[in-house]
Amino acid sequence: MVNIIFVFVLIAIISYLIGSLNFAIIFSLLIKKQDIRKYGSKNAGMTNIVRIYGAISGIPVFIGDFLKSILAIYLCNFLFSDFLSLNKFGLYGNLIIGLAVIIGHLYPVYFKFRGGKGIVTSAGVILTQDIRFFITVLVVFLAFFLIFKIVAIASISAAVAYPISTLIFFNNFMIFIFALIISSLVIYAHRSNIKKIINK
Repeated sequence: MVNIIFVFVLIAIISYLIGSLNFAIIFSLLIKKQDIRKYGSKNAGMTNIVRIYGAISGIPVFIGDFLKSILAIYLCNFLFSDFLSLNKFGLYGNLIIGLAVIIGHLYPVYFKFRGGKGIVTSAGVILTQDIRFFITVLVVFLAFFLIFKIVAIASISAAVAYPISTLIFFNNFMIFIFALIISSLVIYAHRSNIKKIINK
């Protein structure tokens, strides 16, 4: 039992450290010699990068924040292949990896725990779980963005759609709970946007 807990904790730590690689901050510091968290919406995410530096600058940020989720999944599955190859441990392990990566993005240890809102990183996690979850969330995001032309509304709507999609396509209680936690974290990260939407 102790060994199982130790492996899960180790997996969570590795995933969190990978998730803490916030590419909006890295890009702005290395390329622009600025901290994106001091400009625009002061959010360390792709949308603010595009707003401040242009659409082209958003591409490497999107790729980095999206792929780090996939990197964490595959790296941990490679390092702990014997452990995660067991069905019950594999399911819980991959759920923990996804959650830890997103927490790392929201609260990155390398950048004083001030990260982004987790939409792109969450999309990477969702894609590794089930393509049907990903397509559902993507369709909801695009639909609400086309209707309202506001990224925050589209992002929050997509976050709500994620746990619902797990019930529709998989109906596994543990996957639903983890999806609900991730969704709640992303929506909480958008709390300032929610206030602005309500006020305006």
